[in-house]
Amino acid sequence: MLQDSHPAKMSRLFLTGGTGFLGGRLLQALQRRGSDSIIALDRSGSLHGRQREASPGGLEIVRADLLNPKDYQTELAKAEVVIHLAAMTGRASEADHLRVNLQGTEVLLDQCRRLGVHRFLFVSSIAAKFPDKTRYYYAQAKLRAEEAVRSSGLRFSIIRPTIILGSGSPILTALDKLAGLPVIPVFGDGRAMVQPIYADDVVDFILSILDQNLFSGDTLELGGPATLTMEELIQEIRYLRKGAKGRSIHVPMSLLVTLLRSFETAGLGHLLPLSVGQLSPFRYNSTIESNPLFESRRDELRSVSQMLALSFAA
Repeated sequence: MLQDSHPAKMSRLFLTGGTGFLGGRLLQALQRRGSDSIIALDRSGSLHGRQREASPGGLEIVRADLLNPKDYQTELAKAEVVIHLAAMTGRASEADHLRVNLQGTEVLLDQCRRLGVHRFLFVSSIAAKFPDKTRYYYAQAKLRAEEAVRSSGLRFSIIRPTIILGSGSPILTALDKLAGLPVIPVFGDGRAMVQPIYADDVVDFILSILDQNLFSGDTLELGGPATLTMEELIQEIRYLRKGAKGRSIHVPMSLLVTLLRSFETAGLGHLLPLSVGQLSPFRYNSTIESNPLFESRRDELRSVSQMLALSFAA
């Protein structure tokens, strides 16, 4: 829809996930521009000392757990907009993904309603639209959290970034390890399409949503300017790192899925380097449906080669 595009001054922001790969970049960008008063929820304490950094708009850090709202209610009540990035990722258990990614979102939404915070920006994942999320607990929890946001009664915007690249990107780290092997294992046929996006470009999209007051109930899929296959992406990484593309071997997806499911059913999934769910980007396309916000910045987005060069240069 993107109807509510009249600029609005966003002066008080409540940010979760400010210590993460993407959230840390967003927090730095918000501080650099200095036009907002920022309240950052910090569960781990790793943001200690950030108040001393130059931040004309102000930064307040609240040491609290998302699931314990009594510890951050006072600060949340000051906010006009919530930007919710905090999430459990990786190979956590189903219970942990549901507790953090779903229940944490539900608790935060409930507090927003109770305290009168009406605008909510939720950072989800392209994985929420994968056709089969069996044993992919992260994707399941993200989809259910999206549904909670849609039914919250708040003015909201949901974004679904694709594969996010940048220095410290977890998925880039994993793909780099595969690309560096003498023979590159490619899970499945390698033809799943990906549309990677650079972390700073995601940050710019978020800032655009804030600046244009885009809280009209849209779910916006965000990717980079180009699509390629997963195997092509791995070979691009290999070329940048080694100066030449490498020989690859395709590992049958059916064999992998059966093996991983057997180990997970037996309670031995922790012994394996990845889960059934983490195979999903090799099984399903991670590409977006275009939308006006994406199109408004398409020409400014980093290319895949630029993303990789910037990621490894850092």
